[in-house]
Amino acid sequence: HKDGHYVEVFDSGRTFVANDGSHFAIGFVRNLSKLKESEKRARDNQQRLQAVLDSVNALIYQVDLQQRIVFVNQACADYLGDDAAALEGKTLLSYLDQQRGKLRAVRHQEVIDRKESITYDEEITTREGEVRHFYTVKTPLFDDQGNVTG
Repeated sequence: HKDGHYVEVFDSGRTFVANDGSHFAIGFVRNLSKLKESEKRARDNQQRLQAVLDSVNALIYQVDLQQRIVFVNQACADYLGDDAAALEGKTLLSYLDQQRGKLRAVRHQEVIDRKESITYDEEITTREGEVRHFYTVKTPLFDDQGNVTG
């Protein structure tokens, strides 16, 4: 940089031979500082959001259209009995009994078809035999074109 500090850059170039046999090169250099700053802000925001979601005593998760886990907060990971990173990519249904799995699949499809949130009360027995009552909210997520992604 002109003030003397180092700047991370991407450079690219190519040499050519003109019709008259002369050689020349074309190249460019791109300063990556703003890109690196933007990536850092995105990581920091993601970490703050994760900290907030992990501090909530509620089961929060995101699944894709095939009901594969994209995200779980710590409370949900604890409830399912696995590490959050290990849960990613697995189906939520593989962690539920058959009856609850079928009900979740039906409600998941209902949210996708309606393209709007649904709420309901449910009673779930934990692996330890404790009966817990949940107020459940399922909300569709959309991509930039308005298509449901999960």
